Amino acid sequence: MWQYFWVYQTDLPPGIGVDLFSATHLAWVFTASLLIYLIALLYCKQNKIIRRRMEIVIAILLLSGYLIRWIWAIWIGHFDPTDMLPLHLCALSAMAEFIAVFSRNLTLKEFGYACGVPGALATFILPSFGAYPLFHVYYLVFILDHSILILLPLIWIWGDGFRPDSRRLLRCFAIVLFMAGIDVMVNKLINSNFMFINGVPDGTIYKPIADWFGNPGYQFPLTLVLLLVWGIFYAPWMLKRKKAASRLKAGQKAGNQAGK
Repeated sequence: MWQYFWVYQTDLPPGIGVDLFSATHLAWVFTASLLIYLIALLYCKQNKIIRRRMEIVIAILLLSGYLIRWIWAIWIGHFDPTDMLPLHLCALSAMAEFIAVFSRNLTLKEFGYACGVPGALATFILPSFGAYPLFHVYYLVFILDHSILILLPLIWIWGDGFRPDSRRLLRCFAIVLFMAGIDVMVNKLINSNFMFINGVPDGTIYKPIADWFGNPGYQFPLTLVLLLVWGIFYAPWMLKRKKAASRLKAGQKAGNQAGK
């Protein structure tokens, strides 16, 4: 398989791509998930200086993955702006997480948790890599990037004390809408399909929704799906915050009674 490591998908022989839910697919999902957990665990055990260095290295690896893919595509003469501009939601999340590492901006960290993690998990479940085999620069770089999209928010939560806050979701949603507006213009200009605004490709997790609601029409339920995912992702944090507020209120009440 290594002879095809640098080959573009149109020049690959048929039948060598990784099938969905095949042993290869499930093996790399398990391996990537285990590595994410182990790296996050290692991160939590380090002192503040080492954690900061690890965070920066991870962020550089995230950005390097996209640079490697672009350099490879340019080198073999197959750079396609309709596919490789960083305007899909996962690419935007990657940029947000990279900037958040150096800026410490809470909204960008929130965006990484709210958009990067669900997008990466969806890619883990239903990766749309076409004809590429596992041992290919394109496939391996995508596994790396989407693993880091999950890893960075995880180490922020486990190691740095970051807590997702639903009150920042409105700003995240505003960023999504703003970028969707840009994507609409870019899609029209270069005939691309960033954020799947013009249609949903086969093999993606959103395809059944598009088939049911048609186009246009599927964009609205996709927005509802995003809101549902956010509900699932934020419910534990909202419950935890509510319990903490209740305990605080009970403690204040007890203190007032004791003062009397």
